[in-house]
Amino acid sequence: MGLLNNMSFTGYYRKLCSNGHLWEEDVYGLDFCYCPHCGDTEIWHELVHTTNGLENSIVTKLKEEGYSEITCTDDIGNMYTKKITKYKIPHCNCKTQRVSSVNTNVTNISKKVLDKDFII
Repeated sequence: MGLLNNMSFTGYYRKLCSNGHLWEEDVYGLDFCYCPHCGDTEIWHELVHTTNGLENSIVTKLKEEGYSEITCTDDIGNMYTKKITKYKIPHCNCKTQRVSSVNTNVTNISKKVLDKDFII
């Protein structure tokens, strides 16, 4: 029975911002909701499960939609431009629904505060 407690999970998140920039994060890393390329908010993600190898994972094939040119500054102040591939954002996303329900809940709480039904 002790062997069941030693099972592990490995994987990573693939994320897209509204500008179509793609980045990846380890499943156990910090969860950044902002694009490291342009600073925009994450609007799509998927979990890629790699515990038993990538060949067992279902990974969404993303369609390229051109490039963004982003101006960057290095550590000593030199400016340079880099091209970032842009991808079409897939239609299905549970996180978007979750975020809108959170926003609705915050709006409802704000209304109660304004109506003075909420006592601190």
